[in-house]
Amino acid sequence: MTSEQYKEIKIFIASPGDVIEQRQTVRRVVEEENNNHFKHNGYEIKVVGWETHSTPGKAKKHPQELINPLIDDCALFIGVLWTKFGSPTADYESGTEEEYYHALELLDNPGLPLCDILIYFCRFPVDPYVPDHDQFAKVASFRKTVSEKHKILYCDVNKKEQFEPEFRRHLCEWFWKYIGGGEGMRLNAEPLELEKSLKEGLSEKFETMSKGF
Repeated sequence: MTSEQYKEIKIFIASPGDVIEQRQTVRRVVEEENNNHFKHNGYEIKVVGWETHSTPGKAKKHPQELINPLIDDCALFIGVLWTKFGSPTADYESGTEEEYYHALELLDNPGLPLCDILIYFCRFPVDPYVPDHDQFAKVASFRKTVSEKHKILYCDVNKKEQFEPEFRRHLCEWFWKYIGGGEGMRLNAEPLELEKSLKEGLSEKFETMSKGF
């Protein structure tokens, strides 16, 4: 199957600047799972982020306005935070927070692609003299809001080496739940059988969103 035959699924990653390593892990894991599983089922996941997909330009109130629309045609929102919350925008405490709230609005619209939100809070050991404690307090407050107000089950990552296996598992579970037709679909299905399985297995929301691809 050539790249032109894969159905492209976009996912967005949002984070402040202290989790660059985890952003790189997300991109690497997605590419590995594309080759291991997703492409075999007719799909290719593309990671979207401000650093790779935004275009320079002038905004009305804040440059963040030029980044938010990147989430509009994504099927999954991934947020990763550690000790930093980020720099304020015109309306929010940080770009990551604004992207998260934009994603929440999209999630409430069944006619749009966004299927789910995955939030990770890194709790790795850190030098106590390094963090900005005001920033960390904002992360802690956001963590509470995500859980108590928005009813989102987040993932606490206690060790750096824990992030990759956790994210890989969650990514694959998300794919089979919303995109790939469920646990019953075989990875090595014949092309015609696979095409039939994919069509029958798509969730109602993804069936709607796939018309726009």
